[in-house]
Amino acid sequence: MHLGDKCTLSWLVNATGFVEDSYEFFAFSDSVESGRINVTIVSALVEENAAEELNVTFDASIKDAANNEINSTLQFIDSLTDVLEEESKDKKKHTLKIKKDKYKVRIRLKDMPVEEIEIEDVNISSNITEFIDIDDVPNNISGPYNWTEVFAVDPTKINFSSAVLRKNSTGTVLYKCADWNFNSRECLGSWSFIKSLAINQSYNLTITPSDPGFGEAIPPGLAKKLVIKAKKFSFRSVEEPLFYVDITDTNDIVIDENITAAYLKKPDKSVIDISNKINKISAGSFSIAINFNRSFAPGLYEIEARSGQDTVIKQNFTWGVLAINTHKSV
Repeated sequence: MHLGDKCTLSWLVNATGFVEDSYEFFAFSDSVESGRINVTIVSALVEENAAEELNVTFDASIKDAANNEINSTLQFIDSLTDVLEEESKDKKKHTLKIKKDKYKVRIRLKDMPVEEIEIEDVNISSNITEFIDIDDVPNNISGPYNWTEVFAVDPTKINFSSAVLRKNSTGTVLYKCADWNFNSRECLGSWSFIKSLAINQSYNLTITPSDPGFGEAIPPGLAKKLVIKAKKFSFRSVEEPLFYVDITDTNDIVIDENITAAYLKKPDKSVIDISNKINKISAGSFSIAINFNRSFAPGLYEIEARSGQDTVIKQNFTWGVLAINTHKSV
């Protein structure tokens, strides 16, 4: 640029100062200063503006059918790298800034039948004010059996591919109502069998955006059974019979139930109550020790254990009976 030339060019100056700071710029022509200009930074074009456009606000709660907010923990995990990007712990209302992206969202719930839900490919591209809802439904709603637990999921407010729900079973069968009204807590269609369960065991359930209400139940006659074990079932007169009783479901899994009564039938067919001999070892496991005295006669006995009115087991054993070896003289 030479003296007397006019400059018709404009250029963007990368200023490293602060907004409202003033700076003096020098112009040179042929190494000779030709002018000065004072410049004040009035706005900043910085990466923050661009970064802000990549973020959205997540401002939502997980609610039940009665619109109550549920205490939960949310984790947003990058779908590609499996890296935890954001987390909101133990809150009823979750408010945070999050980058637009696809996430695996892990939800841990407090004081709800469902313990955890992991949702794949949640597309977060705009501000979120509503999220997935989960309901603890009263067990007295109509169905094929008396329910041990009913729960519902409403994932229609979010965009995702599939999800896995985790919970602890209270029944031996799982049913689903496809035509479920979340707000009225009502099955408008029919219940269909999904799978068998083991009581008090954790299980996974895959759900889709159209999935609805679920119910766990214990069909009559399949609820539980008693198993009596012992080192032997023939006792000498100097021995005290000791039995172990487990309460299991139909999958032979020990469940946390109680033995409510125990009886002993004597050789003369009389029955005595030995419920005071029941000793709880752990959840669903018990021992029964019988103290024989001189009033007991040698012979065939029967021990009976009960869990409630309908679950009963009986086991024969001998006490004080002389075993004779027929291959030897007496």
